[in-house]
Amino acid sequence: MAPYASGGRIKRGGGGCTSGFSVQIGEPAPDVVKSQGMMFANHCGAYGPGAWTTVSNNFFGNKSSQYVARYKDVALMVNDPAQSGVSDSLRFYYPQMFLGAYNSGTRWIVVDGQVPVVGGAWCFSGSYSGTFCYNTITDINVYVNYGGGAPSGIGPLVETVNSANLIPVGQGDSGGPAFNFQSPNTNGVYATGIISGIRNGSYACSGLQYENRLCSGTALISPIYPAMSAIDRGVRLMTITDY
Repeated sequence: MAPYASGGRIKRGGGGCTSGFSVQIGEPAPDVVKSQGMMFANHCGAYGPGAWTTVSNNFFGNKSSQYVARYKDVALMVNDPAQSGVSDSLRFYYPQMFLGAYNSGTRWIVVDGQVPVVGGAWCFSGSYSGTFCYNTITDINVYVNYGGGAPSGIGPLVETVNSANLIPVGQGDSGGPAFNFQSPNTNGVYATGIISGIRNGSYACSGLQYENRLCSGTALISPIYPAMSAIDRGVRLMTITDY
């Protein structure tokens, strides 16, 4: 139930994705005046607008064409009080992130963001695979052509390879959070990006299984700060000190 967190499993029709990071909207679109939203992957829902729900069919957000960065593969969902029953004056999204197994209810707080550095390592928390770390950044200037209605040259994205030979990400994790831990002795995380895609997919998957699900040890991530800037509208990361 709302307020909703990052890393949650969401669906529209028969397709599933993962919620990204909560944001504040400083300069709302005139025809969709909202002060908060939830980032996720623009390719979720076949690039089109529409309503998303939880797996329990509770309204999670409307993907709006007013808050999209097509060449970063990111978009925002926003509240619709007529569908959620929650007033826009109340908190609908929250600066927390699910962490652990794909069915975990543990939440950690978002404290800030970080930028990518080649050789650094990120963790992912997709709602289908769960939380996996040891994803080493190998490139921060990757452009991809996904096809299927996507614009050509999405990027620059960050490419990571799991150094522990784990399978950290797959279908259904799209839109979910990439992050770093604040420190071993806190329950804080730094937002680093939004899960966009994979390379060299296979049927070997972690977490939630379904027929013909593709997963990989190589991930493509839309870094958090360029993604927010591309959406424009004064979008900034929602954190525990700024919400």
